[in-house]
Amino acid sequence: MRKQLRVREGNTGILYLTDEHGREERYIPNYDLDKARELLMEFQELKDADGNALKNNYWKEGYNWYPAMVSYLYWHVFFPYVKYEKMIWNFLDRKVTFQFQNRADFYSLIQLLGRPHGVSTLKRRVFYTLVRFNN
Repeated sequence: MRKQLRVREGNTGILYLTDEHGREERYIPNYDLDKARELLMEFQELKDADGNALKNNYWKEGYNWYPAMVSYLYWHVFFPYVKYEKMIWNFLDRKVTFQFQNRADFYSLIQLLGRPHGVSTLKRRVFYTLVRFNN
């Protein structure tokens, strides 16, 4: 059975969690900036269907839009992922569901992930989010 948690994110990113029995606990985020950077570096070297690195797919009419995407990816995708990795995997593994009391970083990341349907859906959602951001 999936555990349902009420979530309130504090100003520092700490998650205040309350289970269905009223028990409270705190989740202290992981602020490992180096790990977020490592994930970003791995991501930019992934290959598209034609074998080109993703970082080379952001050229449009002579402009390279990838530097702007680097900042977005780092601060809005990879850093929040590192902060809340354990909670994210509990969500993706269908161990927990969340009821949010406020909308902050963790809420936004879970919205990006959507319902836990697997890695291909996650990749697709990240791709379409980046396309929307880029346009």
